[in-house]
Amino acid sequence: MINMLKPAYKLTIGSTTIDSSTDPTASIIVSIEVRLDIDIPADSFEIVLGQIRELSIARGDSATVELGDKDSLLKVMEGTVATIKSTITQTKITGFNAISKLLALRINQVYEKQTAGAIVADLASQAGVDVGEKEDGIEFPYYTIDSNKNAYEHIRELSKKCGFDVYLTSDSKLTFKKFAKTSADHIFEYSKDIIEFEKYAQEEVLAQVTIFGESPSSSQGDETSHWLTKSFEDYKGTSGSGTELKIEDVTIKTKDAADTFANAELNTLKKNTVSGILKILGNANIKLGDAIEIKGMPNEEMNGVFQVRSICHYLSKESGFITQVGIRGLTINN
Repeated sequence: MINMLKPAYKLTIGSTTIDSSTDPTASIIVSIEVRLDIDIPADSFEIVLGQIRELSIARGDSATVELGDKDSLLKVMEGTVATIKSTITQTKITGFNAISKLLALRINQVYEKQTAGAIVADLASQAGVDVGEKEDGIEFPYYTIDSNKNAYEHIRELSKKCGFDVYLTSDSKLTFKKFAKTSADHIFEYSKDIIEFEKYAQEEVLAQVTIFGESPSSSQGDETSHWLTKSFEDYKGTSGSGTELKIEDVTIKTKDAADTFANAELNTLKKNTVSGILKILGNANIKLGDAIEIKGMPNEEMNGVFQVRSICHYLSKESGFITQVGIRGLTINN
């Protein structure tokens, strides 16, 4: 774990650089907040500056936020300045990462015999977003993208069908893959690293998911046309047993795809029964999609391994550097 007793930062906004190592005693920084979240469309930053000197910063400028300590700075976000609000005493700068480009893209397009990963890569390319780690997921005989939804919404729907996460890394690379970690990237212990921790466990309400696609075409192969049928019994996808959630989705055209979607949805429902919020000393090492282990809690049920779903880094002269992590269970037994 990085020693955060002497927090540091470096901001690069357009042609302006603000570095705590070069101006440690009279910094114009009042506070820095970076919010990263797998379940919210665009990550954001908010920087509050004191009106000590004039700066050349404009809407549309590229921005990079690096946080850490005096010996090690790590990039936590790249983005673009969206708004600038000035008062007599302060200037507040807010911005978003490159997912905003996907939010702005609306197109009409049909894909034939493409995997979910290939469709995502094409949408990202059209939006000008680089792709990092990407898995294929479901293969669709054909898949329609329409302008009633933006590209990000279409990508999120594809990720849900496949059971994948979709988010941007600190280097602005789009990630589209399944979370499959079983061991921790980071370990945090009670009385050593943890400031606060709240864990929420709720009863599993839905224990079975059934997916109904457009038609039973899979029995005749992907080359066939798709039709309505009186009974989907032999072609639906089902996962689990118990109280049932039924989903109809016309993009699902084979039993394999229906089964994949059903398994993914049930897995998500199970994971969502365990969540929590962890507050620790500022740690820029933590990334979205990491696995963390919590150890040594007085209540044994609070220990376990969890997935990082959200991160909020907050640094100010008053509070120092604090990181808040939103977590989700790996399995229902976490």
